[in-house]
Amino acid sequence: MSAVTAAFSSIKERVAGKRDHIKSKSGSGLNGLAERFFNDEGEPMSKNQRRKQDKEDTKREKTRAREDDEEELERRREEEDERAAQNETPEQRARYGMLSPNYSLNGERANFTQHSNWKPGDNLSFRARIHTTRAKSSRLLFCVLRQRSETLQGIVEAEDGGFTEHMLRWIGRITPESIALVTGELQEPLHEITGTSIQHLELKITSFHVISRASGHVPFTVYSAQKLHAIADDESDDDAEALLALVSDRVRLSHRIMDLRCPTSQAIFRINSGICNIFRSHLDALRFVEIHTPKLQGGATESGSSVFSVQYFGRPAFLAQSPQLAKQMCIAADFERVYEIGPVFRAENSNTHRHLTEYTGLDIEMTFEKDYHEVMNVVSSFHTLRTAVV
Repeated sequence: MSAVTAAFSSIKERVAGKRDHIKSKSGSGLNGLAERFFNDEGEPMSKNQRRKQDKEDTKREKTRAREDDEEELERRREEEDERAAQNETPEQRARYGMLSPNYSLNGERANFTQHSNWKPGDNLSFRARIHTTRAKSSRLLFCVLRQRSETLQGIVEAEDGGFTEHMLRWIGRITPESIALVTGELQEPLHEITGTSIQHLELKITSFHVISRASGHVPFTVYSAQKLHAIADDESDDDAEALLALVSDRVRLSHRIMDLRCPTSQAIFRINSGICNIFRSHLDALRFVEIHTPKLQGGATESGSSVFSVQYFGRPAFLAQSPQLAKQMCIAADFERVYEIGPVFRAENSNTHRHLTEYTGLDIEMTFEKDYHEVMNVVSSFHTLRTAVV
């Protein structure tokens, strides 16, 4: 066995020596050739390994070239900023820029949810995200601003004594989803606005300061996701799937915070909140008591075949399949009427997308004094709730 090991080591040393000989024999050409056919340990690489190595080298070259381009672009922008600092007046420089972390804003900040009370001529100051920007010309820039799911169109115009063309370029370069402090005057739009939720007014921006700049390039923007959904709704099924694939579910879930900023994603949680609020208010009016039952339990409350088992400090425990047992205990304890809004866990191993292993349950339990029609009346009262929600 030792002879085989010694022979293998001798072959390995000869291969490594050959590689070193090729690398030292001539210049970078053969050096690169040796690196292409031998790994760092002196062993020959297979075709798949060489193909993988080529891909990694190409990727590194592209990354290096992109970084060089970005550095060159940043250098040019810094030079442009320096020239603008010499040409612009202090009043103009105060209209835009980065804010310090300890900035303060005098007066009340406007909220987009109160736009029904706005009128032309009102001066507003508010904090919002940059939804998207679009330069119409070197002297006119449109900037859509967003608070939650409400959007407002802003206009930045280059004019004497006000914004300069450099200011417009500076605002247009800000990464979407950055947070800005904006001040301006409301006015009636000259043309119909269709790309924002607030369509009867627009903002003529008089100052624009960035509070927090989005770092790097975002994988997708809320604006692009909204636009793809809007286009997909007007296209055929095949075209719609192709468009939505540009911002696929995998991309959305990999960047969940960005996805949750989209109005369609927020709508799921807002509808959920509205339903729970109506359910809770209705049962409170009927003298029900809201309870919160434990979700980590020492035993399965229902069938043990569809229960998740977990370890609880070295002891077996189970995720609650239902609050049924706890509700019945409350009824026996003279609560008379109880309900719960909480998570339910069921270990239903299925390949269909319609089986839920976790969901939010709306559960009620009540006693009746005369007959079961009392329970039926409470259940029937939920029909009016369904009408109200719809």
